[in-house]
Amino acid sequence: MKAEDKILISGKQTKVGKSLTLYAKENISLTLKKYFSNFISADVLFSKDKFNFKCEISMHIDSSIFIKGNALSNDAYGAFNIANDKLKKRIRRYHR
Repeated sequence: MKAEDKILISGKQTKVGKSLTLYAKENISLTLKKYFSNFISADVLFSKDKFNFKCEISMHIDSSIFIKGNALSNDAYGAFNIANDKLKKRIRRYHR
């Protein structure tokens, strides 16, 4: 199974377009491939809070490794980038 097939992108009361889905899948797979050759699954959930977009990312990397991160921003791409950067830091710290 390809890495992109293990990544689920969804929206909670918002529609997630094709470009945002592709962008998120590519960046998540790049983040994970840097430190791990294989992973179990990754879920990205976009939702809308009053004036901001919220992005929640949860990754199940190994049987004992489960990492979560979330972020708020005025656009969906910005929220995803902030949450992805947080996860990169956590993965880097864990991988040491």
